[in-house]
Amino acid sequence: MRVFIENKEKADRTILQKAQQTFWYNASYMLFYSAIVFNQKEYADALPVVEQAARLQPSSYLFSELGECYYQVGNNEQAEQAFRKAAEMTPGYVTPHYKLFSFFRQSGQLEKAAAIAQYLLDAIYKQYGSNAIFTRQEAKDFLEMYKVSVAQHQEGGKMIGN
Repeated sequence: MRVFIENKEKADRTILQKAQQTFWYNASYMLFYSAIVFNQKEYADALPVVEQAARLQPSSYLFSELGECYYQVGNNEQAEQAFRKAAEMTPGYVTPHYKLFSFFRQSGQLEKAAAIAQYLLDAIYKQYGSNAIFTRQEAKDFLEMYKVSVAQHQEGGKMIGN
């Protein structure tokens, strides 16, 4: 199976799809297969595989991937639920909250993005490294622009992102 990960071309999906039927309840295989399909950015194909992997072995990482799949196929409601679940599973880690923040920004839900940005600034993380530093700076920059935009909107201007 390692050949599929190392191969820069698309993996021979027919072999993987046949194996998927056999290993549908094997958490290790579904994690492996979901990573391949997800990394190829074939989100519609990845969706049922990532859903199954998350059922078999729930993790913040898989729920974040699931959120991205839902977002890419246009299901923002389920995307939000998956991103929120990922963030709830690991409250002391920055990445799931950052992905939720990014989802709200990308989907134009700026008020929700602002709330998560504030959380990112206020949160206490288990590890405070470069990822947390850059995330906090991005959240701070977003909030500053958002506050200016809200003030302009209240004065009759137009909000950013609209």
